[in-house]
Amino acid sequence: MFLKANDNTAIIWKDIKISYRDLLRHINYYAYVFNPQTTNKVAIFSENRPEWVYSFYASWKNDSI
Repeated sequence: MFLKANDNTAIIWKDIKISYRDLLRHINYYAYVFNPQTTNKVAIFSENRPEWVYSFYASWKNDSI
């Protein structure tokens, strides 16, 4: 993945700042939940919130495995 874990701000949502390190941690967790052996398609239906970004990158990460 092209994102690098560091403490710079990756996402600001409302009054919450999410670092690249936390972003990658969430992406890895969501990628684990979306098991690529049992899930071959992902549809994201969500409000504009950080979990949408986590889901998008997690599905993208699993697609490259």
